[in-house]
Amino acid sequence: MDHLPEVRNPAFPPLEIEYLREYEPAVLQYDNLGFDGFPARAGWERQNLLAGTFDFTEQQRPRAVAAFLQQWLYFGLLSAALGHQHTIATILKDFTRVSDTTGRRILTTSNLERYLQQRKTNLSAEELHSDSITVQTFDAMLSETQLHVARYMCRGGAESETHPMRAYTEISLSIMDLGLVLTRAKKRIWPSSRALGWQRSEFVLTRMSDSGWCPSDITMLSKLMTPTGMYFASLFRPRLWQKDHVAGGCTEDFCRVMNVPGTELAQYQTLIPTYVLTDTIPVVQLLEEGSGDAVLVLSAVHFQDISQYVARSHVWIEGLGNQDSNALPRCQLSRLQKLVDQVSGNRSTPFWIDTLCIPQSNYRPHLQPYRLRAINEMNHVYRNATAVLVLDSELAATSTTAPIEEQLARLSCSSWLRRLWTLQEAVLGVKVLLQFVDGAVNLMTDIIQRLQDDSNFFRLTQVVFTEFVDFPWRIALLRQQGGGHRIIKLWNACQYRDTSELQDEALCLTILLGLDTRLITSTPVEVRWRTFPLQQATFPKDLVFTSGPRVPLDGFRWAPVSFIRRPATQTATLLLAMGTGLATAEGITISASGWLFQPPRTEFRQEYPGFWLLDSTTDRWFCVEQRTVPNDGMAPWGQLRGTIQQHSNIGLIVNQDMGRTTFALGILVAVDTKNAAESDRVFSRLLTTVNVKLEQQNRWPTLQTWRREESDNSDLNRGCWTISGTPVAASQRWCIG
Repeated sequence: MDHLPEVRNPAFPPLEIEYLREYEPAVLQYDNLGFDGFPARAGWERQNLLAGTFDFTEQQRPRAVAAFLQQWLYFGLLSAALGHQHTIATILKDFTRVSDTTGRRILTTSNLERYLQQRKTNLSAEELHSDSITVQTFDAMLSETQLHVARYMCRGGAESETHPMRAYTEISLSIMDLGLVLTRAKKRIWPSSRALGWQRSEFVLTRMSDSGWCPSDITMLSKLMTPTGMYFASLFRPRLWQKDHVAGGCTEDFCRVMNVPGTELAQYQTLIPTYVLTDTIPVVQLLEEGSGDAVLVLSAVHFQDISQYVARSHVWIEGLGNQDSNALPRCQLSRLQKLVDQVSGNRSTPFWIDTLCIPQSNYRPHLQPYRLRAINEMNHVYRNATAVLVLDSELAATSTTAPIEEQLARLSCSSWLRRLWTLQEAVLGVKVLLQFVDGAVNLMTDIIQRLQDDSNFFRLTQVVFTEFVDFPWRIALLRQQGGGHRIIKLWNACQYRDTSELQDEALCLTILLGLDTRLITSTPVEVRWRTFPLQQATFPKDLVFTSGPRVPLDGFRWAPVSFIRRPATQTATLLLAMGTGLATAEGITISASGWLFQPPRTEFRQEYPGFWLLDSTTDRWFCVEQRTVPNDGMAPWGQLRGTIQQHSNIGLIVNQDMGRTTFALGILVAVDTKNAAESDRVFSRLLTTVNVKLEQQNRWPTLQTWRREESDNSDLNRGCWTISGTPVAASQRWCIG
């Protein structure tokens, strides 16, 4: 996998994947006579490979199985993707080498980019057509490879636990990696061609878990990255590697060790006098005296003054926090002052850090009014600062001269990128500087802009850029003032972030959106999440259709209980072009298509959590299946069946035009018939989330029979499978409460 960038001081040496046929000469070498027919020519049954059925004779012992699959799904796929234009001898010469450490023959992909570029150059005009035989053949080979990967080479595959490939997870990873690279290259040459997913690598997941990675980080990366991207991430030490994430209570959904209970923080000796004046920003300086001692000076900068000060952005668990008082150790203050001075180029540059400049009132309630005032003015702190300097232990282990891919990976796996408060600091700061071990780099010009200008971004084998750019790019989009509704960008940037105090979420989001924080800070904590949506008012339409817990109050049942701290099963990236809705105390109003129907004569059947809907206009059938995730607060199907019967009209709202697609996310709502004549809106109450898909046409006759029997038969003790719905146009306005 040496097509990937080299990592300085990696946690593991580069993975060397052995060429197994050297130890299994009886296995037929790929013969360039065609990808599909190779198993039969080599004496293997394709179905036995998929089912993991082997006689385990000398010819089918585990290493022989792995050696054959390497010949077929690695070298065969590679040679076929290159159009069988090279002899196998040439392929082996340029894609294997002798290891410097073991002396054994191993795989190498250092020549892959050159071969793929040559293949692209040699394509004829006819082959470049999106529907050419070349593309169809390419897709078929990748699909076959992906089928085997999904069946027995990945974590969670049907045969993964018992298949002989279980002992050769590094071989499986190499096949996944090649399949991914070829898929990406194919998409760059034929943009409209199919994309394929490549599951999760057992090798990488085991390595990360054994190395002490937080389970929530592994889950996040598994959802957002390919096996290749995760392998590259695994070359770095884990975030907060000094902590035991398992003993600390971390789960696949949440990182507990980042939360900061006050009982874990020691009292520091250097106490800071705290005051907060109206329309001012408190800043501190550590000034050296002639005696060699230093004194900490606290002063105030007016909002309107153009003053040189640096704002600090950090994660409290990494040693710069104190919930009990405005105090830090002298050694920490000295280090902070030196870093600030290096950034500014001046000695004793004033700086702002929340630990010292926001009154900490856990044990001093009389300071609470001053604390609220300081929090209400935090947007001014970052907007007015000369620079925002980011401190994070993983970034501090990175060099300014490291490859951009390594810098990206360190940033993407940092604690700083997982916290909610640091998001506002990254977004509001005019200049955001990341403190590396040997200097600071500018997030926007040295990372984001450099990425866009880097020629490597367009390499056919490029994977790491695409994998890791998503994290800082969400920040960059939120920093832009135009280009779509800010609330959608904010939702996307909040995924996988957290805060020690969930009550801070509404306040932090309010600051990021430029709203009046006083409406939040003056509101009781339990009411804030109702105040926030009414103040923001505009929300992404697709938010209504996402999974996860909702606010359990009429008028707000459409709203998620949180933008952050969402399990991986409930995270979702919302598209900027899907439209928005308007929130009021009645609910959120959106325009969307769907159907209206009356409940069936008796409850829907218990055996399946859903039903089939017949479009009364087009006579097309749709399968409607309840979509639930753990702890989402939705009524289980057994209870929902009875709830549907209690209402005279039910609405099924979808997020896509089902006339143009075969699948959509949807919600079932109870329609309020009392207000039907008073408005052009359909007033409703959310019942549950569903998946809606167009049923296969060969099933329609069976569904028609069920429908006819349910309409004619008075004995419906077992319940109904079907319903007929009246379609509603996409211009229909729904108020969902």
